Amino acid sequence: MVAPAGPAVAQTTGADSTVISFDQAVNIALDQNTNLKRASAEARRAETNMWAERLDWMPSADVTSRLSRNFGRSFSQEEGRIVNESTDFFSIDGNASLTFQGLGVQNWSSMRSAEYQSTSADLSLERSRQDVVFRVMNNYISLLEQREILVVQKEELEARRQQLRQIEEFVDAGSRPISALYEQQAAVAEAESAVLTAERDVQLAESRLIQVLRLDPMTAYDFQAPELEEDVEPETPYQLDALMQQAYNQRSDLRANAASVRAAEREVTSARSSYLPTVSLSAGYGSNWSSTATELVGPNGQVIETFSFFDILDRRRGGNVGISFRYNLFDGLRREQQVENAQVQKLNAQYDLEDTRLDIALEVREAYLNYQTAVKQLDVTEKQLRAARQAREAAQERYNLGAADIVELTNANRNFVQAASQRIRARYNYVFQKKLIAYYVGSLNPNESLF
Repeated sequence: MVAPAGPAVAQTTGADSTVISFDQAVNIALDQNTNLKRASAEARRAETNMWAERLDWMPSADVTSRLSRNFGRSFSQEEGRIVNESTDFFSIDGNASLTFQGLGVQNWSSMRSAEYQSTSADLSLERSRQDVVFRVMNNYISLLEQREILVVQKEELEARRQQLRQIEEFVDAGSRPISALYEQQAAVAEAESAVLTAERDVQLAESRLIQVLRLDPMTAYDFQAPELEEDVEPETPYQLDALMQQAYNQRSDLRANAASVRAAEREVTSARSSYLPTVSLSAGYGSNWSSTATELVGPNGQVIETFSFFDILDRRRGGNVGISFRYNLFDGLRREQQVENAQVQKLNAQYDLEDTRLDIALEVREAYLNYQTAVKQLDVTEKQLRAARQAREAAQERYNLGAADIVELTNANRNFVQAASQRIRARYNYVFQKKLIAYYVGSLNPNESLF
């Protein structure tokens, strides 16, 4: 079984199935979803790039050390002549440099662009988490709905079997024709077929949920139903304008696109800064040691003074500072190409932002209309179920008294099953539409229990 560690681990009961609650399913999906992992990796990469651009304002520094031995003839600076001997050499130098591309405009623009890109990646990760929770919720509710329908179909099958036994007694007693028995047998077969279809739908819904959670399909799972109130009362009606404004303020994908636009604007500024000169500051300090400098030799070849390793390093130490300017007179229109590419990227980011705003408006409007319909369906299906139950009871009494035939009773039973199924769908659809509004306005919190 593929299951994450920590709070997302499900409980195993016996050797047959693994129990998974809704909250555990959400945690499993958040831990194992590959799209979420990609978004998380992209957020880390963007943050690393941001810090790299920030540290670009700091000078680069390095220390270089070299140890070598020269053979044969070489010029000795200490003796001022050509010597023919092995010479050992050691040097150590420290250097630092700081470059301002485009007088620093490119450095600043690149840093700001990286910051906006990091913000965009974080917001995209937040939206990805909401997407994962929404998919789990959608498939979980679908599974629970199919289970409820299966229960209704099984109850209807049992009711028809009881009626079949009753009709068999009536036929044996001669109070009902044999045709009534055949019709009821057909009704029982129809109910058995409906149960088989409902069982298949439950298995398909479980398979889809297993796929969303990326679990081992060879393992049996028992997905526990969350608590759902028996009496679902509609809350205060939503206002479409308020939902639109809330979505524009909260949707993380819209805010991510807005950050991408600002990052693209900084990239345009960075590209245009290539028309400005580049300024470089540098500084260095170091020293070196040579085996030919250990002794000071006089004109007659006598040794006047002997120097230690550190004495030589001290005598030869020195440094440098410098500033340089570089301006590119012609680069084969590469600067124009960079500016044009940056402007195209900016336009594409703006188009993405506009498309996202339009998509959000349509999604919120559709969710609002579906919610209004779901509220009305709660009331309508409750009335339908009440009427269908009363009609079934009346048809049963009439049939027992001989005032109704088996066709009327079968139709009443079928209408009751349909009304019960529609009531179940209406209750779950109402819960789903409320969460759908929260998802589309961006207020769905993956860290909170949804039921």
